[in-house]
Amino acid sequence: MNGKKSTLIVLLITCMIAGQTFSTNAADYRPHLQVTTANTTFPAGSRGSMTITLRNDGNFDATEVEAILTSTTLGVTPLTGAQKVINLVETGTSISYTVDVFIDQAVATGAYVLTLSLNYLRGGVGVVTVTVPVSIIVDVPSLPSLRITPSNNKITPGVVNTVHLTVENISPANVTSINIALSSASPLISLSETINYNISKLTKGGSM
Repeated sequence: MNGKKSTLIVLLITCMIAGQTFSTNAADYRPHLQVTTANTTFPAGSRGSMTITLRNDGNFDATEVEAILTSTTLGVTPLTGAQKVINLVETGTSISYTVDVFIDQAVATGAYVLTLSLNYLRGGVGVVTVTVPVSIIVDVPSLPSLRITPSNNKITPGVVNTVHLTVENISPANVTSINIALSSASPLISLSETINYNISKLTKGGSM
């Protein structure tokens, strides 16, 4: 009798160990998409293309891959290619694609984080959802920018009005070779003389 009980206990323990080993192996055999990026440096006030590469280092193919790139930073906007659908990324292979990104001229230099959301099917297991941070760098400030302010926004009809203009450099660098030409877009308003003025240089924050 004692011999039968011992045999039963050994068999139960063996089955439990075998089940645990199978579960661990099953968790290991799953596709894992590695995300790398290139061409992620842009000047402010520009539109450029960054490259996103998805590599499948898992044991199963990844199918019906949907990749969505989003930004919560004002002035940093993913455009063409921000939402990408890839039918298949086979195990051990990589697929690259480009995303156009617009950087507003008001965006300061520095690093900004976008979010890449991945949804795909892993062979024989189920759906995988992954969120990956993607960094870009704005390395050059915006193009030269000027602000022109009139001394008076109101004019009196029927008489000649004199308006003084102030030109201010609001860009982060000196601006040179400035040409200012003023014309009227209304047939009811005419200029008493042609305005075509040249400014050789305005320093950062300077005005005249």
